[in-house]
Amino acid sequence: MGLRKRRHGAVSNAIADSARAKGVKIRTSAPVAKILVRQGRACGVLLESGEEIEAKIVASNLDPRRTFLKLTDAADLPADFLEGIKNFRSEGTSLKMNLALSGLPEFTAYPSSPRGAPGPQHRATMHICPSVEYIERAWTTRSTGVLRKIPSSR
Repeated sequence: MGLRKRRHGAVSNAIADSARAKGVKIRTSAPVAKILVRQGRACGVLLESGEEIEAKIVASNLDPRRTFLKLTDAADLPADFLEGIKNFRSEGTSLKMNLALSGLPEFTAYPSSPRGAPGPQHRATMHICPSVEYIERAWTTRSTGVLRKIPSSR
């Protein structure tokens, strides 16, 4: 089965449109120099232009190493977290799909708190595959423009 060509950025644009409808302001062509942290929480960004933007939530589309080792002061991060980020391995390219869920996913092996608050199991991308080679084979197959039945749960 061949892949159907879609307009580039259609999903990203739909997400942006939804966010704007909720009052989110999106800035482009505004490189970030630093993530600002006060009292242990990200509270905004400092742009390369020198402008500071305050925010209740700061989201990064960079990989974890660049986000936490380049844009965040080491003094603002717990030592064990910082060590984990320094050892974080990120290789290759991946296909990303954004989904809207009605709530947080529940995992039998790691249930959510009784209050339903997000836990550590909700803070990462999840790939449930038998091996890294399996994922790489799936990517290689995908990059040829042909989908095969290679199951993967995220």
